[in-house]
This record gives sequence, C-alpha cells and structure tokens, in this order.
Amino acid sequence: MKFHARDLEATVRLATEIRGNWPNPLDVGALAASLGVTVAARPMPPVLHGVTRSATRVSINSDLSAVDRRFALAHELGHVLVRRGRCPHVEPRVEEQFADRFARHLIAPLMDVQEGMATMDPEALADALGTTEAVVLVQLAELGKVEALGRSRDGTVVCLSCGTRMHRATCACSRYRNSPDDAISLPLLVGGDYSPVSGSG
Repeated sequence: MKFHARDLEATVRLATEIRGNWPNPLDVGALAASLGVTVAARPMPPVLHGVTRSATRVSINSDLSAVDRRFALAHELGHVLVRRGRCPHVEPRVEEQFADRFARHLIAPLMDVQEGMATMDPEALADALGTTEAVVLVQLAELGKVEALGRSRDGTVVCLSCGTRMHRATCACSRYRNSPDDAISLPLLVGGDYSPVSGSG
C-alpha cells in the first residue's frame, strides 16, 4: 500500500514541525522527553525494534546498535503522534510505512541531506546525521538524486517505496531482499549518482 503524494507531504511537514531547530545529529531521546514521552530500553526478539505502549510510553530493543536504536525511537515517535491524533492522513494499513518515513525525515531532513551532499559522500553524511548510509540513500532517492532501487555499500537493499525496513511483499524490491545473489546485481548507490556493480568496492 503506497502513500498518496499529499500524505507524503503531510508526513514531511509533521516531521519538520516536530524537529524544529534541533541540531544534527538529532538527540532523539531528548526530543522524546521534550514531547513528554518516556522511553525504556529492554531486550526484545531481534525482529522487534520497538513498541509504542501508549501516547506517552515507548520501549526500544536494547540489543540494537546505537544508530538503530535512534531510528527505532524516531519510528516509535511516529506511532505516538498517531496515538495523539496528530496524523489524520495516516490510515491503520499504512501506519508502519508512515512511521518509517517519519523517522527518516526526522533524523535526515531532505534539506540537510541535499546541503550535506555538497561536501560529503553518503557514508560521511550518515555519520554526521547519526544514521545509516541506507537511510541517507533513501532520502537521496526521494530527492531524485539516486535510483529508486539499489543497494548501499554494506549490501542493504535501498528502496524508495519501502525504505530500509518496512518491506512489502508486492514491491519489486522483495526479490532482492530474499536473495543475496539477486541483490548483488542491484546498482551500488554512491555520491548522488549510481554505479554498476562492476568496479565497485
């Protein structure tokens, strides 16, 4: 299920509003506290990154890396805003997709990504923003700077439609996510352009 363009615009506006003037890299924990959200870190099954327990309480998988915990918390804040009635454009069937897109725009705003690419490659920009190269590449795809389907240098499948985590079985990217042999045939997305796999490291 895809968002309509107006829903994408609403998601970007909401992320921009919630983020305000917080500097990079965004302190998602402090932002959550400023929104009155209590965050608990606890062990969870590997497939579970976080849980929104109410409009004021979320739990994050303590076994995740620091970068993944930040993204997971940003994702759960998206669910919190839905619980608070801030997202009338979000239907239940697309809430997970919304939360992932909200998290990307909260941590790696398009304007910051576009400006950062003037002086940094995606990997360095990801470090500056406190996120992964794959998240930066999805944002670049949204800006039309890289292909909508490809892979990052660590092999993560990057899909503009699905993002980096919320994978739809009906999306063209599913065949690559389920087959490492197929995934290696995807273009390697680098530096605002894309390169064929041959000659790439």
